[in-house]
Amino acid sequence: MINPIAGREVIPLPVLEEKHYTATQISKMFNVSANKISRIANDNNMKTEEFGQTYLDKSPYSSKQVESFRYNEKAVKKFKAIFLAEEEASAASELV
Repeated sequence: MINPIAGREVIPLPVLEEKHYTATQISKMFNVSANKISRIANDNNMKTEEFGQTYLDKSPYSSKQVESFRYNEKAVKKFKAIFLAEEEASAASELV
């Protein structure tokens, strides 16, 4: 809002270098809960710059500002590998 008022670029707009996904968006890709995505990310130390970025968001339940982690394509690939490994382990245990 400040740039149009000032008539010049006072605050540069952020440059998006890659697409980032919320836990909810990723959960829909894999038909699991957003909570499960967050648990997997925590268990596998995925909340790092390698797998995404932390953003400031507005809490959907209050007027507070909260930090939320958004995942990049590399994280999506890692989630896919984790879910494939879970499926293979499940299939192997059914054979026994």
